[in-house]
Amino acid sequence: MRLSYAAANFGDGRLPVTFLGVGDLGRFIREKGLSTANGFALSVPGEHVRAAVRGETMYEIEQRSNALLVALRASFQKNEDVLEQTLALVDSTRDPYELHYMASMFLHQRAVMRALAKHPQLSEKTQLQIAMDGDLNQDREILLGLAHNTALTSQSMRMVLSKTQDARIWQGVARNAAFQARRLAAPMEFTTLCEDLSESIDDGVATAAISGIKSAELLRGLYQRNNSLLSPERLEKIAENPNTPDDVLEKMSTSAFTGVQRLVGMTFPEQARMTLATRRQQSSQAAPAPSL
Repeated sequence: MRLSYAAANFGDGRLPVTFLGVGDLGRFIREKGLSTANGFALSVPGEHVRAAVRGETMYEIEQRSNALLVALRASFQKNEDVLEQTLALVDSTRDPYELHYMASMFLHQRAVMRALAKHPQLSEKTQLQIAMDGDLNQDREILLGLAHNTALTSQSMRMVLSKTQDARIWQGVARNAAFQARRLAAPMEFTTLCEDLSESIDDGVATAAISGIKSAELLRGLYQRNNSLLSPERLEKIAENPNTPDDVLEKMSTSAFTGVQRLVGMTFPEQARMTLATRRQQSSQAAPAPSL
């Protein structure tokens, strides 16, 4: 096993830290003049100490995964105990490097890859590595795990969408993108993705994406284009979006129910009134008090 295999393939682009034995470390200290005059104390820059500690951590990470992989391969029969230990390690780790390394070592262990796909600390590099793998992206469970993973970046979301036409996976990505777009200081890439997905012919995908739209004009367009043909769920999402313009909410709040709308229990007028009331309350609270 080559040391730091994953550092070159899954790392952040920097060369992996060299692992030194005790003798090598002593020679390094003498050659670099890192000891004090009496030779009893080390004078080492802080970044060198951090690099050495990180190098040791990386080594321990790799050894831990290597031992589990060897144990899994040692038995011709499925080794449930070792598999459970491996899955427990996936669940417990919060180190993106460890997840990188496990993704490279357990590539053919589907149970492990499915657990990795859902991990909230998965980095973009590992997300894309899984989504682009020709075998893994044929596994519906793996793509579903990625689709619902809140660590997913917008680039990874688009990569997942490009690998499947499965409606459940697309809807999962749309809900995830909308959730990310609603966060404070969220990157605009999530909002742009929601805008794109709101044009989907799949009603579930389009409906899920509406919550992440921040453009008032786009929300107005979605409603005005042909509101009589929009699904109840989609109208509800437009009504509850805090970015929907006041004039659109006013129209929605006074909309008369048709017989079909009553039948399906459409409630978007009520939701529009609630959104308007909340907005007006927030505006009144933010307004400065009149001077005496």
